[in-house]
Amino acid sequence: MGMAFESGLAFKDEKRNEDEPRYPADVLISFYRKLYSREKHDSPDESRTSMVRRIKNLLLSGEIDPGKILNIGSGPQALEKQLLGNGQESNIREELSKHQFTTIDLADILSSKLLVKNKSNVNHARANCVALPFKDESFNLVVSNHAIDFCPQKEAFMEARRVLKNGGKGIFYLHHPSMLRDIPNNEEIRTFWRYLRDNAILFSSPEEITEFLEQTGFKTGEVSIKSDKRKRDTWWEVEAEKANKEKE
Repeated sequence: MGMAFESGLAFKDEKRNEDEPRYPADVLISFYRKLYSREKHDSPDESRTSMVRRIKNLLLSGEIDPGKILNIGSGPQALEKQLLGNGQESNIREELSKHQFTTIDLADILSSKLLVKNKSNVNHARANCVALPFKDESFNLVVSNHAIDFCPQKEAFMEARRVLKNGGKGIFYLHHPSMLRDIPNNEEIRTFWRYLRDNAILFSSPEEITEFLEQTGFKTGEVSIKSDKRKRDTWWEVEAEKANKEKE
């Protein structure tokens, strides 16, 4: 764990059109570096449990051959800890052990803060989701729980598509714009909130999500909206598949 390379961590301003808003990457990196030094996760418990269930069902269904799974914006591996943790039936543990899990995050997370310990099929790297340090068609499944849509979206999803094998699956949980109703106390994240709000970054409808995914080379399978029990957190749950080249 704690793989030693870092790739493409700086977002290149020179690639940005003059009329595009400047992505405040330094603000986001600083915030999450501090957050992960003291917290184990930052996404709603219900969304993480839901994604664990979707991943498990997909892997156990046989739709994905034993292969590689990439988690974009993983934080300190709370998702993998829940997915691979104790309490699973022996046949489920055996099936999950056939897959290789790779987690990446833009924040610099100390190895000691990673939650999955002593599992040879789980690796972590610090990496930028718009410049993934992996070869084309490296993964059978790409997932992201409340992370990928905080990155420059077109570039991030096109990179996710690039590293997916043909016919590979994507499970993306995306922030709902209703999250912006609460103004954070933290000045750094308040700056990022303003960027999201003022530039209408977050997806506001299933139709918008479907159209965007088609433009970035995905075929949408499902888009649903979910909330936690207290109705304080709302998010989009999206399942998609890499479109075949002949269909692009």
